[in-house]
Amino acid sequence: MAGRIEVTNDGTLFVVRFIGAYTDADFDGYIDAMDAIAEEGSNKLGMLVTESNARLPSHRHVRRQAEWLQENRDRIMTRRTAFVLPSPIMRGALRVVFRLQPSPTEYKVFREEDEALRWLRSLEDVRSRPR
Repeated sequence: MAGRIEVTNDGTLFVVRFIGAYTDADFDGYIDAMDAIAEEGSNKLGMLVTESNARLPSHRHVRRQAEWLQENRDRIMTRRTAFVLPSPIMRGALRVVFRLQPSPTEYKVFREEDEALRWLRSLEDVRSRPR
């Protein structure tokens, strides 16, 4: 199975899946998708998932991700971002990105998707409670 990066966006939650050995073109497509999500300007929740077979990001991809965060800091309207990173190596790669450019949003790292979704949705539960 070829590698790829899948991006889905339902209007309130966007999910990015890094699968296998994705290419530079796949990564550029991911950056384009993130540009489109940032352009929407709505207050979204985000989840980035690295599948167990995802390759370690290249230096170019880590640097490009940090540059994109810096360039788009004022456009990013994500309330929370959950990172589902079962691999310690991927968690280390995320730390490198955030050393180069700190996260512009509240975030938390998880090993399982269901935990990440519960955390993301907990913000909605708090907002929907009567005062």
